[in-house]
Amino acid sequence: MKTRHPLEELAKYLPPDTFLPVAAYLKQYKVHLTIARERQSILGDYRHAHHHHNHRISVNGNLNTYAFLITLLHELAHLLTFEKYGNRVQSHGREWKSLYGSLLGQFIQQKIFPADIEYELLATLHNPGASSCAEESLVRVLKKYDAKKEGHHLIENIPHSGLFRMKDGKVFRKLERIRKRYKCEDVQSGKLYLFSPVYEAEIVDENSLPQLLHKVVREKKEGHALVEELPANTLFRWKDGRIFRKGEKLRTRFKCEEIKTKKFFLFKPMYEVEVLE
Repeated sequence: MKTRHPLEELAKYLPPDTFLPVAAYLKQYKVHLTIARERQSILGDYRHAHHHHNHRISVNGNLNTYAFLITLLHELAHLLTFEKYGNRVQSHGREWKSLYGSLLGQFIQQKIFPADIEYELLATLHNPGASSCAEESLVRVLKKYDAKKEGHHLIENIPHSGLFRMKDGKVFRKLERIRKRYKCEDVQSGKLYLFSPVYEAEIVDENSLPQLLHKVVREKKEGHALVEELPANTLFRWKDGRIFRKGEKLRTRFKCEEIKTKKFFLFKPMYEVEVLE
């Protein structure tokens, strides 16, 4: 069950002296803001106003204050783009980039950000990334302001052939770099995946590997499987209750049809879902 909080609660998620200008945007456009739990695939989300619903924005609450503000501005730029152009322009087209750049510029002029973050933001103003923190250099700098996790390192800082564990318990071995990402092997299945250099993971000792793999097998939910393990056309239930049919693979993700709406969504191979048939 979600709990409503006064808007002033937002201040603790933001850098000093940024609450009032942010709150002004939220009040002006009557935004329903949700502070979400950590989501692996997205940092924030925007849904435009329709029927009796206001504009809705969600931002992960585990982000440091600077990353939170940048993500929120990213989503506010989507709102401003919709208000001005409706659905007539691309989601991250030049219209969105222009408005996002203007929002960033407003806060950069107020000297809100530390010098290293400001430098990276200025470098992106001419062509902001589609992801709120997409540029690796910006992500790398923002992570300096995260709460430190003992035993955790960026993928790029893990030695070659080193082991690391993901949040779902899976253990990978780091292999060679392929263009912008690192090829890593799931030590249990032998399958290969690509990881961003600035993804953070927990270092694992080689001697503890048998015990960790046993734990992964033991904790797997009954009736659940990874999307990549499902045969084509298999029905599965997502965490929010929606039912999908697995389709073809498009590059690194699977195209799946939501049964109720007939809309298509892309699912990562490693997502665990409930199998229905």
